[in-house]
Amino acid sequence: MVVFTGCKDIDDGVEKVDTASKTAVNQNQQPNDKVESSCIVLPEKAAALSAQGGVVEFTKPFGPLGQAFEEFHFETILDCMTQVMGSIRDYSARAYPDRRPVVLSGNPAGSMHVPRWVEMAAPFDYFNIECDVVSLHEDKPLAHFLGIAALSESVDTTLLVMPNATSNRRWNQLEDPQAYAGATGLSYAIGCHMHVPWCLYDGSQFTRFYGSLDAHQPIFRMIHDHAGWFDGYVPALWHVLDVPYEEDGVQDLSALELQILDLFRAGVPTVLRLKGDKAPAIPERFSGRPHLRTAMDSAKKAAAPDCPFEMEDSYRSAFLPPIPRVQHEASDAPLVLHIIRDFKDKSAVPASGKFTISKLLLKGAKVSKVEIAAPEWQDAASASVSWETDESGEPVVSVENVSAWALVRVHTAEPVKLPGVERPDLRKAMAESEIPLMRMIRFSSIWQRPKWVDDAIASDTDPLDGYHVSRISWSYDHSLKTLEYAQSNGMAFHGSDCFLHSYIALDGVPPQEGIPTFTPDWSGWVRYPDGQPMHIRPDFMPPRYGASFASAQYRTAMIERGKNWIDKGAAGIQFDDISGMVNRVWQYGGDFGDAFFACFRNYLLQRRFDGIAEDTPLDQLREQVMSEMKYTPVYEKLKDGTISVSKPSPRYPGLVWIGPAKPFSRPNALFNAAIEFRITEGSVNDAELLLMDGEHSVYLCRIRLGDVLPSDIAQNEWMTLRISHDLEAQTTRLAVGDGGQWSKARPFDMPLSPQMVSLSPALMIDPRYCSVEVRKIALDTD
Repeated sequence: MVVFTGCKDIDDGVEKVDTASKTAVNQNQQPNDKVESSCIVLPEKAAALSAQGGVVEFTKPFGPLGQAFEEFHFETILDCMTQVMGSIRDYSARAYPDRRPVVLSGNPAGSMHVPRWVEMAAPFDYFNIECDVVSLHEDKPLAHFLGIAALSESVDTTLLVMPNATSNRRWNQLEDPQAYAGATGLSYAIGCHMHVPWCLYDGSQFTRFYGSLDAHQPIFRMIHDHAGWFDGYVPALWHVLDVPYEEDGVQDLSALELQILDLFRAGVPTVLRLKGDKAPAIPERFSGRPHLRTAMDSAKKAAAPDCPFEMEDSYRSAFLPPIPRVQHEASDAPLVLHIIRDFKDKSAVPASGKFTISKLLLKGAKVSKVEIAAPEWQDAASASVSWETDESGEPVVSVENVSAWALVRVHTAEPVKLPGVERPDLRKAMAESEIPLMRMIRFSSIWQRPKWVDDAIASDTDPLDGYHVSRISWSYDHSLKTLEYAQSNGMAFHGSDCFLHSYIALDGVPPQEGIPTFTPDWSGWVRYPDGQPMHIRPDFMPPRYGASFASAQYRTAMIERGKNWIDKGAAGIQFDDISGMVNRVWQYGGDFGDAFFACFRNYLLQRRFDGIAEDTPLDQLREQVMSEMKYTPVYEKLKDGTISVSKPSPRYPGLVWIGPAKPFSRPNALFNAAIEFRITEGSVNDAELLLMDGEHSVYLCRIRLGDVLPSDIAQNEWMTLRISHDLEAQTTRLAVGDGGQWSKARPFDMPLSPQMVSLSPALMIDPRYCSVEVRKIALDTD
């Protein structure tokens, strides 16, 4: 992957800055420069691009030192989390002994490809994940979701599920409450919670997805009205799959996920048990004996245990296998089965079907009553259930008119203790029926909302009342009004902080209340090899630099931020992007700052790494790592001509961010760009161009190529897109080809304030779920 970033003015205090390089950047970036015209064409004038910044391309597999460099990033994250979370928990207990223990949750930021990712989940009470739940009809996304949930449950961590930006963009275009209901049902069926569709992230920093109330509130009303069907229920202990866990984690995550999917599709309720000296230490969590235990072997599938259900063809064609939940603490509690429409079945017509429950699941007890609960949408037929006993004495259950999700409660004539999974102490104090809200963003004027949302908020009836929200679980809204609103409405409030980055202090940009801000010369930033702080999120406003998890200054800042939340009365804290540099190792090259390399040198000494001594200079060690990783600065790559912008993974697209080497300051300037490129993999509908303000890192407009280019554009066909943006009017025109007709582009979601008028616009190519090659870019201003 190659990423191009615009230059920034760098303060004199930055650690380890190459003086000559820094001087060249500052000479090219005086704020008062007025550039009447600057034209940049690849590859002839590549050196004129603002490519300073050390963004890299490198190739795996690494050698021993490169592997150790990547591994130590993960170790640093675990060490940082241990210190920060331990300090926050200790402070909460000491300062507020009468409160419940502070609840800590984290979002891994897509690091689920790391074989040891579950070690990041283990310290948390909850784990927030972003999931493309609209794609659960595909085997790979479904297997990934089930695998994440099963591994999290194996270390006593509960998932809070948030549909990701892709899902929410699709729902914005064409709402599908049945898909949301099915994904919500699956989440609760496997012990997770689903965030309500209110103020969810859809890829833009200034808009959010709001699901229509009539379509989505019935889903969560059913959960609230039938809390007793959820609370205290745990996975049935039918089949235990032993998973070897070695020093480098799970050996084959993909194979494990596919095996979990096979067992799920076969209707075999399965829980995982991590085995090995290196597995996270978890107390015994099984109550009773499983029906069967097997061991995972990545070279072959485990023998499929017996399924506790016999499903008729009509049921199999429309539904996923029933998912059983049991009350292990109450012997007289009924069995609960989650009935979920198969995501592959796109029919909008309610379905019916029959299945038989094995005597073994019920321990031979006779059924006395069967009930059903399901979301009830207006003008839709209600779901129903009936049952009978077959010749062998086993109950045959019939469900009818199930649209997306239903719960079936099976009572037995005599008390029966069903084997289940013990819950950790924290979960015993919290309800499985709890309903999380990600963010409310109610009292801030900078967030855009649909008019109907503002009208609903202004009405006498609070629209959130219909969702029965239990807690705001992931809120960056630092307003005291938000905290007071949550507390007055009986919601637990969990504030948020980010392990990956913090805010940068900019002239004229006041920090938000309570959010720490630091200047570019602060020692807590992760740094490129040339000493510059890593610009981790160029699309955020204010912009963010990456955090060095090895930095004592950064850890102190995180601890103080956590104490600030607790002092305000927050019941919990959500840590965002905890995987941090695990993902950034291959995106941006890793942490090359002095704080990290000093710790890395000690790590290598402890491992008796050849050629490393206590007096090995950090600069020498940096050079060795760069050489072994084949680290290539972006300005060197530009000289090669054609630029490949690939999707390194489905979750983290490649980016290109190109800007003129010198900013210009005329407020009425036009920014013109031409880009010649082709789609080499995927669809043009999955690619976007974003015109950005390279000075303040905010979007000027977003261009969805599928709305601009002809629908018959073929893969590998070179095309030219011309862009003209008026900085003063903040309007953008587009044309395809040299003689194409101009059309308007989608504007940025929020108009910029006058002081934010761009001085250094940049063109960012964001191919999302496709791969792009670029062979010519021209930027021109007049």
